[in-house]
Amino acid sequence: MAYVNGVYKPGSDGSYTITLPELFGAGPGGIGGNYSSGIGGFMGAVSKNFKSNLLPMAVAVIGIPMIAKVATKVLRKPVLTPANKLIKMTGLDVKL
Repeated sequence: MAYVNGVYKPGSDGSYTITLPELFGAGPGGIGGNYSSGIGGFMGAVSKNFKSNLLPMAVAVIGIPMIAKVATKVLRKPVLTPANKLIKMTGLDVKL
């Protein structure tokens, strides 16, 4: 995070980690923080983080809703319909 020698200094850790205070310009590095020359500055850190997290983001944004929609369609008829019939036979006015 933004700790250097145990002291909180946003923007001065020189890593790929971008904290919220660094985004708002807190600390000695100004907006984007203080990144070493090997990283490529603020945009280099953002670019590296985007590239390394692109697949998990795509799966979370696109894949999970698709899987949930397919699962509800597949499980709806074979599981819920018989369960509703059993509940109806007991006399309760409840649906799953």
